[in-house]
Amino acid sequence: MNKPVTTADAIVGPEEEQELLKQVVWPSHEPLAFLRRRGGLKRGYEADYERYHTPENVAVVARLLGPGGMHIIHFYKGMGLKHEAAEMERCYVLAREMHRRGLGVCVYIGGTMHTETMYADHPEARDWACVATDGGPVTYMMYQLWRHFACVNHPDYRAFMRGLCDLAIDRAEADWIWFDNNILRAEPRSCRCRHCRALFPRRVMAKYSEAERVERFGCADLGGIQPPAWSESWPPSRLHEISDPVVQEWIDFRCHSVRDFFGEMEAHIHRRKPDCIIALNIKGIHPHNLCFDNGIDHGRWDLRLVNSCDAGLAPDVGPRGNLIGEFRSFKISHTTALSVIDGHSDRGNLLGIVMNRQLHTERFGCVPANGQAMLTFGALGRFLKSRNDTLYGQRPIYADVAVLRSWPSMAYNGINWMHGPFICEQGLWEARIPFVIVFDRNLDDLARYRVVLLANQDALSDAAVDRLKAFVADGGGLVATDGTGRLDDWRRPRLVNAMTEALGLPTGARPARVRFGRGRAAYLPRLEAQTVFRAGEALRGSHADTALPPRNWRSVEAALRWAAGGAFRFVVRGPRQVAAEFREGPTPQDRVVHLMNFAAKPVRGRIQVDMADEGHGWTLKLDSPDPPPVRAPALTRARGRVTFALPGLKVYTACILRPAGARRRSIVGKDGPVRPGAHGVRP
Repeated sequence: MNKPVTTADAIVGPEEEQELLKQVVWPSHEPLAFLRRRGGLKRGYEADYERYHTPENVAVVARLLGPGGMHIIHFYKGMGLKHEAAEMERCYVLAREMHRRGLGVCVYIGGTMHTETMYADHPEARDWACVATDGGPVTYMMYQLWRHFACVNHPDYRAFMRGLCDLAIDRAEADWIWFDNNILRAEPRSCRCRHCRALFPRRVMAKYSEAERVERFGCADLGGIQPPAWSESWPPSRLHEISDPVVQEWIDFRCHSVRDFFGEMEAHIHRRKPDCIIALNIKGIHPHNLCFDNGIDHGRWDLRLVNSCDAGLAPDVGPRGNLIGEFRSFKISHTTALSVIDGHSDRGNLLGIVMNRQLHTERFGCVPANGQAMLTFGALGRFLKSRNDTLYGQRPIYADVAVLRSWPSMAYNGINWMHGPFICEQGLWEARIPFVIVFDRNLDDLARYRVVLLANQDALSDAAVDRLKAFVADGGGLVATDGTGRLDDWRRPRLVNAMTEALGLPTGARPARVRFGRGRAAYLPRLEAQTVFRAGEALRGSHADTALPPRNWRSVEAALRWAAGGAFRFVVRGPRQVAAEFREGPTPQDRVVHLMNFAAKPVRGRIQVDMADEGHGWTLKLDSPDPPPVRAPALTRARGRVTFALPGLKVYTACILRPAGARRRSIVGKDGPVRPGAHGVRP
């Protein structure tokens, strides 16, 4: 088999790069007709549009991105096949030239219908439109009221989208297909068309036995259940905790609908072209209930796709000194099948490449890499390209702590998207404790972690409790807070809290610690959130205001350390604007501490790293796009730890620790690098 083509195969030098960046006109995923209809298009843009289609410009793009590089191009926006025919033909010509130059071709498929032209081209499409609670259409944001969302459950709309995929494969010979705007709008603007109203009770009926339906809903025949009828008096935005079983099932149905739509698209595309890469925009983890608002439950995504965070959330130091970024979204790439991309800024690209688990492909190596919908240049960009195969790719992260986001505790409790796990993840991130985010699907794989954090996971299934109990009995640690375990997965109050019943852990007004089997469990009565949401208040926060560790974070950290049985594998001390991630390195034996500066100015201050020694002798190599320190850091060994320090940090440094005498060897399987101990195996 030939070596996969990757963007690291041809990297231009700094002088040539600067000259090429002056010449290039980057292609757009938006067709010209749409940009004109949207309004606000700068005068003279047509010249740029014409230029980026030229072979000369494609040659510049190819030189900048290198073989296998990718930049998304316009294909279909939703204006109708007749109205977009001319621009689609231009897409095909552009795609052929990109292929001729060694680039990958990624085409864009929009998920809205532009009523003024789409309905003229396809009159039947009027029936595909989503129907909101008030019976009207569901329109796009920013007053683009002429754009209607299509129902992802409509069989004819799905057939139309499959046809678009066929065109992308047959005419554009697409290597990537990128879907946009196929998530749901927040209630009450979620679809209630006849297909959704028919499929909803049918799914619930199939989900439960007759006895379970009677127990859950009070009757066995559920043919009459309907989507919630929100009103001005009872708006969905004020609903914090959701105990109504029909509303709960409506949330599940909506999450299932989005996943099922993309499952059908993925199956169709891969039947036609098995190596085609599929990307989509289902957002990352943000401070609002994505299950309830958008039909997105990241924990159920088992499709190998590339997901765009697409929130414009560049890594930064917030107004209260907090480290803001999409780190949660990148963390879940290691516990779901999704790979995640930001692509909006150099710092966002750095964070993503350092943290994200890429997808292994036969043709392009590991994707997405810099140069594939990520345009970071200069010293940092060249570094990220050249190291993709040795430092990033599919290398596992090390994690001592697993933060559980359990479906019934998250989908049915909106406050947990701004409190609970959200603020604890912020605490772990800013404390630089190795952690990962897990879902119910990951509960059979807890042995690789040292401690599980249940931050107000108030609703847990009996099966989840059993798995957590077995984990602790086998030597794992557990920390629970607030109302964890007080409800079952239907949010019915338990007679005895699940933590008390399973582990003997008291869950009253005082902190508690117990030993159970070979493990430990701790309880904290309350996470002291720095942002308060009052009853009836709309639950939607901003990262700047809500992404703050709990005020009692030190107590949380102490409980985690106790439950873990001692110090974490890695400890990083330094100025607050320094973020860290921990991954395997060029060989499975290597450990890499990735240090990133979230501030605009260089860090002036000592950054100390210490790591569990585990009886090895270690060597240290610093790899960075920044100038090297005047004096190489010295490694010291004491009390079972190995320690070194950096005098500061400009942008980014990878600290590669290798056991003395270890060989440079990696193991590669059909799905990419195969390395034991993913996420770090619990000792």
